Amino acid sequence: MIEKSDARELEESQAVRLLLKKSKNLTLRKVKNFSVLTDLDQEGFQDLKDLDLRYCPHIEYLANGTSGFLTNLRIIQLKFCGVLKYVFSLSVARNLVQLQELNIYGCDQMEEIVSKQGREHEEEADIISFHKLTNLTLEGLGSLVGFFQANKLYSNQEEEKTARVEHQSAGIFEKAIFPSTCISWFPSLEKVRLGFMEFEGVLFDLKIHVVMDGQTAPTFPQLRGLEIIFCSFTHLWKNIPSGFQGFRNLRCLDIRECCGLKYVFSHLIARELLNLEEVKISRCPDMETIVRIKEQNEEEATKHMILFPKLNTFELQYLPRLTSLCPEGFTFLWSSIKNMHVNKCENLKTLVNNLKKDSTSHDFSTSPTRSSNWCPAGCGCAPYSRPNAHRPIEILPRPINLEITPTNLEDSNDDDNLENLTVSDCNSMEVIFQLKGPKHEESSHSVEAFNKLSSLQLYTLPSLTRVWETGSSQPMFTGSSFGNLKSLRVYYCNQLKYLFSSSIVKLLVSVENIEVQKCEQMEEIIAAEEETAEIITLPKVKSIKLLRLPKLKYFCGEAYTLKLPSLELLKVTDVQNLSLLAPKLTGTHPRLQVRTALGVAEWKGDLNATLRNIYVTRKGEDDEIDRKDEHN
Repeated sequence: MIEKSDARELEESQAVRLLLKKSKNLTLRKVKNFSVLTDLDQEGFQDLKDLDLRYCPHIEYLANGTSGFLTNLRIIQLKFCGVLKYVFSLSVARNLVQLQELNIYGCDQMEEIVSKQGREHEEEADIISFHKLTNLTLEGLGSLVGFFQANKLYSNQEEEKTARVEHQSAGIFEKAIFPSTCISWFPSLEKVRLGFMEFEGVLFDLKIHVVMDGQTAPTFPQLRGLEIIFCSFTHLWKNIPSGFQGFRNLRCLDIRECCGLKYVFSHLIARELLNLEEVKISRCPDMETIVRIKEQNEEEATKHMILFPKLNTFELQYLPRLTSLCPEGFTFLWSSIKNMHVNKCENLKTLVNNLKKDSTSHDFSTSPTRSSNWCPAGCGCAPYSRPNAHRPIEILPRPINLEITPTNLEDSNDDDNLENLTVSDCNSMEVIFQLKGPKHEESSHSVEAFNKLSSLQLYTLPSLTRVWETGSSQPMFTGSSFGNLKSLRVYYCNQLKYLFSSSIVKLLVSVENIEVQKCEQMEEIIAAEEETAEIITLPKVKSIKLLRLPKLKYFCGEAYTLKLPSLELLKVTDVQNLSLLAPKLTGTHPRLQVRTALGVAEWKGDLNATLRNIYVTRKGEDDEIDRKDEHN
């Protein structure tokens, strides 16, 4: 490493010049008085593989039109070179056949990464390809206009058409990090990280797509990770041509602190992301929806397709304008997703908009790719779709807050992989699982879903009125639906009056822990749907914690007999009106403990008697305090 030096002094030393010429790894830090790297070696650093320049105040570019320069370079790292305007000219970029990693940070004056200079012809851009480039980081480039500018291709004149490149439409220059003219340069790129740029443009401009031997060449075919932090964009993808193919290997998308984005995916991009596994979106103040379909694309969008079939993790946080995940009238389905976290999405009322039935829609049997078990044979139902749609659209994961009927929910246990769901600080959220059919008809069909859901956590949802909502007297979910749910926590849901209906609680055969705290309107945990002599059993519940529930009267009311054969711990704190757990309670565990804020309560022979004693004792203490207050 050479640090705090003057390039003119380095040039005067024959030993230093020889050392630079033979260098394979070169780090220059705070070296001044050179504007181009060739000032240090006229022969072009033929052996150099790793270049690191930091705080070099006078360098304007690495090389400009030098043939054979940096041909063995593998890694380039540029940091805080204040007057660096671009990195390579077209002719130099063409020779970087070994480049594997390019990282640029804090170069405020950089406008392009590759720039057309002097007598270079724009046609040279057609033969550039960074075949081995796998990692690209661009951060803090306040003046960046794009990776490469080619304004002539975006003039108002008619665009040229060649056998290799197909221009989709004429138009003005589109400001883009990856403009369409260089979109084919990155066949091996695996990871892109962008940060700290107020770009006010497009990330990927796809106006031009490459055609090889009559076939559309895939765009960014190896890209696996895309991370965007503290940026501003109008669109991530724009000008998507008909028949576009690309980004099919993308695994992870992480977007944080990005302004200007109103949506993430158009449906034309979303349907390409067949291997997407992880989506994290946070602190994007302008985000309104996740998947968007423009009106002119509605008919194409509603043709049968499956989006995000491998999505595993889905996180949405601090998105104050988010109102939906996809357009109204389209199904949003859980399938492969295991973990979902929704936090601080204050205008999101449901995780998916309700669908409306369309009598003109076609039967699923018209789709050659649809499995035969989509709808029970002979049910006579029609699928949900948008008006005038020929096919329904399926957007995975599978629905939370959706009108679920056998017509739009496939009966499949293997495909439901959601294991953990957390929803918090969403001020407009009203219902989590909206399990109901069309209002004008009732269905006797049943389905199984969410059979792998293990943990459900609901925190600070001030508008939540129901966790599960059913639309008919007959349950829509049966069998193993919710049958693996083990842990349920509900905090600060002040409009919630009950937790389960009797039809839902019968499905919860694996629940072990139930915790409800600070829900001011909670009156019952299990609400009665009809007066019967039915027995409700929660066979595996070991722990129940009920804290600060001022209106709670019962865990389960008089309509049912409650059995809790495995209950070992009941914790009650500040539940002033709870004098017994259930009027009809049988079959409790012999080692059951009841705890209050003061510790383990005295056992009075059975659970209801113990709670009654706590209630009477507390009421007596409260009455004594009231008398003293009146006396004073």
